[in-house]
Formats: sequence, C-alpha cells, structure tokens
Amino acid sequence: MPSDTDIDAGKLTQRLAIEQDVGTSLDATGQHVEDWQAWGSPATRAAAVRQLSGREVERAAMLYAEATHLITLRYVSGITPVKMRGKLGTRVFNFGAVNNVNEANIKLEILASERLA
Repeated sequence: MPSDTDIDAGKLTQRLAIEQDVGTSLDATGQHVEDWQAWGSPATRAAAVRQLSGREVERAAMLYAEATHLITLRYVSGITPVKMRGKLGTRVFNFGAVNNVNEANIKLEILASERLA
C-alpha cells in the first residue's frame, strides 16, 4: 500500500525553476522592487504541477486561500513560501504553503497560485 510520502517518479515530468526574491530596493513610491534570482543547486527541479479541482481548492483554502495549483517535488531543504516562487516556462507560481509530507524529508507538496501577467 503506497504511503503519503511515496513519489511516483514518472509523474515528475516538468522542469520547475525555483526562484527567490532578493530585491532590497524601493521605488519612488516606497514599494518593494522585486529582483528574482535562481535559487538552489540545481535551480531547476523535476516536479509535477497540476491544477486543483473544485473540492481540492476548498480544502486547500484552509492553508492558502489563493491556491490554484499543487506542486509536488522531491524534498529539498530551504524552500519556503516567503519570497519564493516557481517558474514553468513563462508561467509563474507564487508559493503559499510548503508541506514536508509527514516530516519525512522525502516529498514536498507546495500549494501555489498562478500569477497572471
């Protein structure tokens, strides 16, 4: 019987670039200026990115109200919802909640919202 931490490697078919906002400057109106840079080594990781269904969105809203997608990848230390995002080609996903499934350091599940251009 599969456990929550099992990863079906065949489903990690997308290459997700992990980025971190390292911007420290403010614009003329005092707003933070984003400066996104590649994070980690490697900065691009095998992942599964899928849109949440209606019922899943309702459940996910308890953790992250804006969740539209679930991103699954192998565990890597240091990924947080603070000033981090993922890029899949030209699509951008803001991280909302990051779950180290069962605290086993095997699989991460990230609730994210797709950022519209």
